[in-house]
Amino acid sequence: MARAGRSPAADPCARLRYSYIEIDPNNLAENYEQARGVPEDWAESLRWAKRSADHGNAYGMLLVGRAYQFGIGVPQSREEAIRWFERAAEKGDNQADY
Repeated sequence: MARAGRSPAADPCARLRYSYIEIDPNNLAENYEQARGVPEDWAESLRWAKRSADHGNAYGMLLVGRAYQFGIGVPQSREEAIRWFERAAEKGDNQADY
């Protein structure tokens, strides 16, 4: 459902935002990080990754950990990255199991 004055059909970013229920938040996070169909926006990428992680998604946790590892959209923090990687590994993400 579009907000007043904005047509999802005319704005590809709006189409993604308005249909987020049908789209995996991890994909949105990666799309914003890599500027695939939307403008590059590290803060928005992290927002979607955290949303996914907050819902218990291991890959979302991995993405948040990577953001902290490299200081992407957040201050770089090895300790915070490890915390997120450990959470992802506990949920079964093999990439986070270091």
